[in-house]
Amino acid sequence: MSGKARALRWVIALGCALLLAVGLGFSALLSPDPPPAAPKELRMPTSNVLVIYYSRTGTTQKLAEAIAKATNADLEPLTDTVNRKGFGGFMRSLMDTFRRRGSTLNPLGVDPTGYDLVVIGTPDWGKSVAAPVRTFLGEHQGKLRRVAFFLTDGTTDHAAVFRDMASMVGAEPVAVLGVPQADVVADRYAEKLAAFVKALPAAQPVPQPREPALVQ
Repeated sequence: MSGKARALRWVIALGCALLLAVGLGFSALLSPDPPPAAPKELRMPTSNVLVIYYSRTGTTQKLAEAIAKATNADLEPLTDTVNRKGFGGFMRSLMDTFRRRGSTLNPLGVDPTGYDLVVIGTPDWGKSVAAPVRTFLGEHQGKLRRVAFFLTDGTTDHAAVFRDMASMVGAEPVAVLGVPQADVVADRYAEKLAAFVKALPAAQPVPQPREPALVQ
């Protein structure tokens, strides 16, 4: 087979793969969104610190779990009613970012306003916060006592996103943490995590209500 023929086959194969990816993407875009989750019974806080986050692929979740473990904080994920799986979900998320559009959140299992500190985490979507985090920040504007922010992305320029988060929630963070996605995946964030945790107010356990004593 000549070099030109081999090159033509590669071009045709690449074109077919691209068409397939686009087709799958539009199929996901047109697929129905999951229905809203049923309301949850709110859990009692076990700490005065809450780590709350959104994660589409699991990277931000990994960092959130590390922060919660290091601070003995309660942990709560944000989920919304939009199908964000696969290539189509990625495209929908990208469009939400370009339009600075929020989302409809599923009910939380905790009340963030009951915590002394709420640590809020987001992936970087086009140099902005994820749509579910945008919604959370707007819904809790001026309602949270103290906040801190963390971010996972593909770069090291996080200042603009943190400024947007502060503006949306109406409070300046006591500390911020930005970690490139590749560093989270490769577990290269221990030093940054330690400095971030050190800058946070110390977490304290919340006394749990005791059952009333039985009268004999």
